[in-house]
Amino acid sequence: MGNFVITKRYNGSYQFILKAGNGEHLLSSESFSTKAAVSNGINSVIANSPRKERYESLKASSGQYFFHLKGTNDQVIGVSEMYDTVEGRDRGIQSVMRNAIGAQITDGDTTDGLPATTSQFVREKRRQMRLTQEELAFKAGVGLRFIRELEGGEKDTLRIDKVNQVLKLFGYSLGPVQIARS
Repeated sequence: MGNFVITKRYNGSYQFILKAGNGEHLLSSESFSTKAAVSNGINSVIANSPRKERYESLKASSGQYFFHLKGTNDQVIGVSEMYDTVEGRDRGIQSVMRNAIGAQITDGDTTDGLPATTSQFVREKRRQMRLTQEELAFKAGVGLRFIRELEGGEKDTLRIDKVNQVLKLFGYSLGPVQIARS
């Protein structure tokens, strides 16, 4: 079963990401000004995801493949990750069709306007710079597998020096964060 994760972006807007049951990122939304609008976007994905004609299969200038999910008004309501092959893209479409229906909704919003996790932070910064995971790995001098594990947020341990290599590209580094004590 999938999971819609709502996050607050740096500019105060919101977005959602549809993740598969294994944590793989399937679909990202545009920016929304309110959480109510995010909820409408999620409902639109749920309503349109089972309909094959709502998917637009595309090829990027980099040679990679991706897709858009469109609503009944022909507006894009979700954008996929990049895939190396047409087959991968088509499996991504099938996965959205399976995972959107009945998906849980998780509010990953934080009070300070930053993403709730380092994984979300890196993914959002990479997208803002319009980099693929492969391009980010190359620029940071780390492996593609490391970037996937970092953005996936599923691995319990990552090397701090490598995380900082990636964050340095965005002008950041890991540091201590105060924990609210109750």
